[in-house]
Amino acid sequence: MNVEQALRDWLSDASGKTNSHTYGNYQSHGGKFAGYLVNKCDVEAISDATRGDLDNFFGHLLDKENFSPETLPIYLQGIRTWFDHLSDEGICDDITEGYDIYEEYGSRGVTQQTTRKARATKAKGGVVWAHPNEVTQMLEHVPETYEWRNKLVVRLLAETGLRRGELADVSLSDVDHDGRSITVLTLKREDSIARTVYYSARTQELMDYWVNRRRQDMGGADNSEYLFPTHQSGRMADRTVADIVVQSAKNAGIQSVMFRDAMDRPRHRLTPHSLRHGFAVSCVLSGVRDGFDFGSQIDLRTLSTLMGHKSTDTTVRYLKVRDEFFREQAESCAPRF
Repeated sequence: MNVEQALRDWLSDASGKTNSHTYGNYQSHGGKFAGYLVNKCDVEAISDATRGDLDNFFGHLLDKENFSPETLPIYLQGIRTWFDHLSDEGICDDITEGYDIYEEYGSRGVTQQTTRKARATKAKGGVVWAHPNEVTQMLEHVPETYEWRNKLVVRLLAETGLRRGELADVSLSDVDHDGRSITVLTLKREDSIARTVYYSARTQELMDYWVNRRRQDMGGADNSEYLFPTHQSGRMADRTVADIVVQSAKNAGIQSVMFRDAMDRPRHRLTPHSLRHGFAVSCVLSGVRDGFDFGSQIDLRTLSTLMGHKSTDTTVRYLKVRDEFFREQAESCAPRF
């Protein structure tokens, strides 16, 4: 999806849900960033925007357009709302997640103002991710209706790092059963760059059972090319993917509400996106957990490719989680005097 269309869709969704003042700010602040992405960064698809673009945008406002430092957090709030919407819709990652504008520009007069989402995310270490133990509990408590399908959905999200929309878009022909892999077009990327993700032998057993035994029971399966049809449609809705994850965590008793948004909707901690984050965190921690040396861990560019990020600027956030893990381990084993 190109930047201009992504902006129009968000504003259309926000129309009628916010007051005129807030909507005007959304138009102004979102439009300003969209223009910067297109004209200064040569970004065409919104999924190609990076954390670096965001950071440079605020530097541009200060240095080139002489904006007052006090206005930057207000702009960030509007941009956060836009990318929160994009993330919810499965269009792209939220490049504002965990971004601390005070940390970046506090020395230049930016005051410390944060949104509810930013405060909740920062309280979780900057990345909200599902621990492998939590995924195990979720798999044991998926909704009973279409249980096998729901288990496959959760396992694929956790093992591949796919976005919810990307999973819903997987067709039967995208799945290589022998290679236990899925070829996926990076979601909404206009240049349609394909990547390959991989899943486990246990998940292959679920895949075979679903494809050969249970998928045909869905009303929309006969004329559908997709891996996950439903009774109502040939393709599972992105929202259904999210509902499966959220409800599985609720059933397991491990779900929590991080905050409530401006429209008083609960924003849950365990979602398809936290499973995606969990995949990335597990990758960067794999060498540490398995007792290997630093060189055995996945390199940043490989992880960026698996995640479907255009730039490693988006992927680098997961190294902060790894560094925090190092700190905690060092503190736990250090001698006490």
